[in-house]
Amino acid sequence: MVAKESRFAGEYHTQMAYHKNFMRTQNIAASFGRRFNDALDEAEKYFDTSSQAFIRGLPRILFIEPMVVELIDNESEKNILIERYLVGDYKKVSSSEIFYHFLRIISSGKSDLTYPYL
Repeated sequence: MVAKESRFAGEYHTQMAYHKNFMRTQNIAASFGRRFNDALDEAEKYFDTSSQAFIRGLPRILFIEPMVVELIDNESEKNILIERYLVGDYKKVSSSEIFYHFLRIISSGKSDLTYPYL
């Protein structure tokens, strides 16, 4: 498991509001992921055998279900977001880092919009 403390340290209700919004967003994204997976499964029947094998080989989208744990001691309360740990090597990339990477590519006139960490 991986525990994440809210970046909004301090106020209990501010932390909980952040976690609720995160979980709501995660749930919406998971719903779109399920729809995408269902569409891939449905698409198979419209293609020939080799295309069906290709479609079956495409990755499916799965979101990790998070949970919030409340920690209470004599003097304070706080809540922590917990998700299942995924084994592997990862590089943390901020959204602003990706934005500026794409901005540099667009301003240079190159057509390759891939990001090296994704």
